[in-house]
Parts: sequence; structure tokens; C-alpha cells
Amino acid sequence: MGGAPQFPVLDCTVLSSPEVASRCADEGGFDAITLDEHGVMLFFRGTGVSGCWDGEEGLINASWPEIQGPVDAALRIHHKESPGVHDNVYLFQVPGGQAGPQWAGAVSLPAGGDVFSYDLGLGVLKRRSWPGVSDCSAAARWLGRYYCFQRVHFLRFQPATGLVPPGYPRDARDYFMSCPGRGEITGSPPAPRSLLAFTADDANRTYAFRGGQYFRLDSKRDGWHSWPLNHTWQELSGQVDSAFNWDKKLYLIQGSQVYIYRVGPGYTLVQGYPRDLQEELGITGADATFTCPHSAELFVIHGNALQRVDLTLSPRSPRLEGSIPHAHVDSAMCNADGVHLFHGNTIHHYASVAELTTSPKPSPPQNMTAVLFGCPH
Repeated sequence: MGGAPQFPVLDCTVLSSPEVASRCADEGGFDAITLDEHGVMLFFRGTGVSGCWDGEEGLINASWPEIQGPVDAALRIHHKESPGVHDNVYLFQVPGGQAGPQWAGAVSLPAGGDVFSYDLGLGVLKRRSWPGVSDCSAAARWLGRYYCFQRVHFLRFQPATGLVPPGYPRDARDYFMSCPGRGEITGSPPAPRSLLAFTADDANRTYAFRGGQYFRLDSKRDGWHSWPLNHTWQELSGQVDSAFNWDKKLYLIQGSQVYIYRVGPGYTLVQGYPRDLQEELGITGADATFTCPHSAELFVIHGNALQRVDLTLSPRSPRLEGSIPHAHVDSAMCNADGVHLFHGNTIHHYASVAELTTSPKPSPPQNMTAVLFGCPH
């Protein structure tokens, strides 16, 4: 698409108050929504399209000259086994423009009470029943979740059954739009100074936490988006101080307590949690915690001291691993690329824990916004 940003976050430009007020007061919703090949979420309405609901809207035919008038549905196909279509964007127009709610955004094509979906792997059309999902003016799939937009409201639903979790519908202006006094600005990289915890799971999904919000990044083409903690972890609210993954479980530390969630298609709180942090891990708190992939060792940072906890033991107790060349860090994460320490707007990278503890001085600082969010300096 001509003029689309080449970095993976959405280009959410703050507009003047009258324009913001007009968009936020509009109950019309969207005709179609999709991510493009660069990870920019596109919103279609009438003859216009914008790379963010808050950005400047352009004409559809300025980017796609062959398209005249509104589109009825849009999608980006993510299917690596078919390189000819993988990450291509498709726009749909129904002859006569009479699609109405029967087109739910090309994630599926509802007709009456049934839903028809096309299985790219098998090459067959499947029929399903989604009793809780109806009247979708647009739909989108993002980070493995499916959303039905009912004008300015939306549902999240399970694609196999069509079940909608409690708490829906919700107002898109609290999640997908930047409206004064409502929700969070979605799609923009979070303010680095306020990120208090990072972690990466075995599926290479990266999470960042601030306040009562979290950001998730599966790939740079999906962009960063902010959601309330209870959007994924229903029992959780408030601030996450540190986080780590081990044995297909996600550990979220708040003050003197730790929540443990089983990792699967969703997150399920392990029975009996939260529990006392010292009782569970043998520590009273931490500036940062991290585990490395396929390792049962938890590393805990207090000031410039690095402690190690063997998670296979019971009871667990920390042992001093060594010192690090940093007086303080805000958070830490270990993934296939090595150990990453975060302080303010900088990242310090080390190839391994051994390199971290033997380095006489901090590694060269890197700009967090550029490294994690793909933004220019």
C-alpha cells in the first residue's frame, strides 16, 4: 500500500480536538478491518481507509486505484505453507454493495445462523454455528483471537464454538481508538520508562507490563497493543512487578504474592494461587526476574546482585550467582538472543548469564523503542 509505514507499530497521529471529538462521537463503526503486510491495522469506512482509527484518513482508491467505493470485507492471509498468498492482503466487494451483516470481515462469511469458513490447509469449506455472534459489521483476527465489530462495539469470541466470554460487548473507543478520557492509546509503543516487567514464553511471544496494562508481541508484523491485565488473566489487576516463564507456566509477581498461570490456548490460574512469594520461590522481592528458554533456573536481580533459584527443588532458596555491572535495572528478559536488561529507555544485551556476571562494565546501551518496537530513533 502506498505510503504505509515501514515499521510495525501503528501510525496513530493525534489530531485536533474537533476531529477527535467527531470520530469518538461517531456510532457508525467500520466496514472492514485487517492488518496489512507490514503489521499496520487498517480501518475501512465508506470510501476512506486509515492506518489507525486516530490517524489521518485517506481514500481507498488512492492506495488501490482499482477499488471504487467501499469494501465489504478485508483480510491478511497468514499461511506460511502457501508462499503465493502468505501475508497478502485481500479486499472484498460484493456486487451491488448488498453484503450487509452477512460479511463478517472475511474471517468467515455468516449467512443466517451459520458460518462458513475456508480451511487453507485442507482446501475445503466448513460450516459452523456461532449462536453468540451476530450482526458483525466488521471482523478481525489478531494474535490468535477473533473479534466481531458491531458498529462501535465489539465481541471477542472463540472461533471453534462461537462462544463469547463474559464482559462483552465492549466499546471499541476504549480499546481500538484514542478518545479523550477513554481507554488507552492502542497500537503505539508504550512509554519505556513505565515498563516494569518483561517476559518471553516458549512460543516466543513477548509480554511487557505497566500499571494495569500489558502489551503482547508475537511478531513485529502484528504491532504492539495495550490491553487491561484481566483481558487475558481474569483474576489479575493492579501492577505486575516482574514476570517469568517456566514449565509451560507463566509467573506474575505482585508485591509479596505470585500468580501462576498454565499456558495453553488461554491462561488458567493454578488452583491455590496467588501464594506468598517467599513460600513459593524463597525470595522476598526483586528488581527483575528472568528464566532462559528450556532452563529450570530462575535468576533474580536485587541491585547489582544476581541470585539463582533452582525451580526443580523444594523448598526453593536463592544462591548468589555473582554481581552485574549495573547498580539498578527496571526489568529483565532472556530469550534465544540472550539476556536483556532494561533501564529507562535503554536495553543492555548480553549473550549469556555468564557474560553478564563476568563483564567489567555495562554493554553498550541500545534504544528500546528502536530495538523492540521497530521505530526510528
